[in-house]
Amino acid sequence: MIYASALLLVHTLIWVFLGSKECSVATVTAFLFPFNFSHLFMLIEMLVYWNLVYSVKIRMSALNEQIKPSLTHLRKIVKAYLYLVPAKDSVNECYGLTILVINLL
Repeated sequence: MIYASALLLVHTLIWVFLGSKECSVATVTAFLFPFNFSHLFMLIEMLVYWNLVYSVKIRMSALNEQIKPSLTHLRKIVKAYLYLVPAKDSVNECYGLTILVINLL
């Protein structure tokens, strides 16, 4: 924000010095005021957006820190499930038809 404000100030001063040879300083300043004012509002909007993105980043990192311990437990559960699925499938392939016939009788 400081650099952008300094840049707008330097821009205004350069045009005041260059334009003062052909017309008055007040005229040059009056012509440059809407330009600099719109750029100032654009900078303010950018700062608000940057603040939003930064606060979301902080909240997401805090959420990740809270979730990390439970994720290791969840990974262990998923690995156990992945070990049990082939065993379940082999039991179903071997005895599935027999169990179905017994249940139908």
